[in-house]
Amino acid sequence: MVAEVPIVTSLKRWWRQPDSYNWISSYLRNRGMFTISRALIASITAMAAVVGAVLMASPTAVQGTGLRALAWTAIVGLLGCTALWIRGWPTKRQSIAFLLVFNLCIAVLIQAQSDPMVGLVGVVALAIPGGYIACFHSAGFMAYNFAVAVYLCALQVFRHGFGVDAAEVVAALLFVLLMNTGVPFGVQAVVHVLGIDLLQARHDPLTGLLNRRSFFDRIDEMLYGSRVSPRYLVMIMVDLDRFKLLNDTRGHAVGDQALIAVGQALTEIARGRVVTGRVGGEEFMIAELTATEERTPLAQQVCDAVAALPFPITASVGAVVSRVDHLSDRVRQVVVEDLCTKADAAMYIAKRSGGNQVRHV
Repeated sequence: MVAEVPIVTSLKRWWRQPDSYNWISSYLRNRGMFTISRALIASITAMAAVVGAVLMASPTAVQGTGLRALAWTAIVGLLGCTALWIRGWPTKRQSIAFLLVFNLCIAVLIQAQSDPMVGLVGVVALAIPGGYIACFHSAGFMAYNFAVAVYLCALQVFRHGFGVDAAEVVAALLFVLLMNTGVPFGVQAVVHVLGIDLLQARHDPLTGLLNRRSFFDRIDEMLYGSRVSPRYLVMIMVDLDRFKLLNDTRGHAVGDQALIAVGQALTEIARGRVVTGRVGGEEFMIAELTATEERTPLAQQVCDAVAALPFPITASVGAVVSRVDHLSDRVRQVVVEDLCTKADAAMYIAKRSGGNQVRHV
C-alpha cells in the first residue's frame, strides 16, 4: 500500500472540515458583537457598491450597453447585500446566498472594465468575500472563490492583452493571487485556533461535558438555529444522591471515576437536539428541543442510567417544559432562566422525597 503524501492528507483534512457559521455566529452574539459585525459587513458591501459606481463613471468602463446594464445590476446587487446585513443577522442559507452574490457582483464589475490592468488589480476585491468565507463557511466555497479569481486573472492577461511592461503585469498578477490566498487562509488559521481554544474552554476537563457557561451558550445557539414550529424546550436538572458520602468513604479518585461514568452515561443518552453539561460539583443539566409539550422519557432514562452505574449513587431529577418559538432573544433568555429555576426546584422535591426519582413540573 502506497503511503499518502502528508500534504495530501492535510488538504483532505482541510477540505472535509465543517463550516464555522453556527459557532462563530453564536460566539459573536453571546459577546454582544452582532451589531458591530453587521455594521462592518454592511459598510464593506456598501463601499464596494460605491467603488463600482465610481468605476462605471470613469473612462476605463466599457461603453457597450449590455455590459454596462449588467454592471449597474451588479451594483444594485451589492446594495441588496448591504440591506441584508442592515436588516439583521442572516440565516446560514442567506449567508451562502450573500457570498455567492457578492462574488458574482465583483466578477461582473471587473469584466466591465476596458483597461485590463484596472480589471486585474480589481481581482484583489475577491479577497473580501474570500475572507468572509474563511471565517464562516467551508473549504469548498473558498476554493470556488479562488477559482473565480484565477479565471478573472487569466481573462485579463490572455484575453485583452497588455500594452505595458511584462514585469509590471507579472508583479500585479502575483500580488492579486497573494491577496486571494493570504487573506482567506490567514483568516481561517485564526478561526481554527480560536475554535480549538473555545472547544477546550467550553468543556469540563473531567467529564468532557459542556461547562455551565457553554451549556447555556449552546442552548442559545440551538434555539437560534432552529426554525421548527412549534418548539418546546425541555430543561432537566440532575443532582447525584449520596455523592458526598462516596467521596468521604472511598476517596476523591473514586468520586472522579463516578463523575466520569455519569458523563459518559449522559452522553450516550443524549442524541439529536440535546445539550448536556456539568454545571456544578455533582450537578448536571440537560436541555432538549422537542415538537411537543408531552413529558419526555429522557428524564427517567437519566435516572435509570445513573442507578445502573457500578457506584453507590443515584440521581434526583427535575424536569420542566415550555414553548419557546416566536420569542424575542431577550424574552427567550428570561424563559430559559425561569425553566432552570423550576427544574432546580423540581429536582429538590425529588431529593427530599428520597432521591432516585423524577419530578416533572
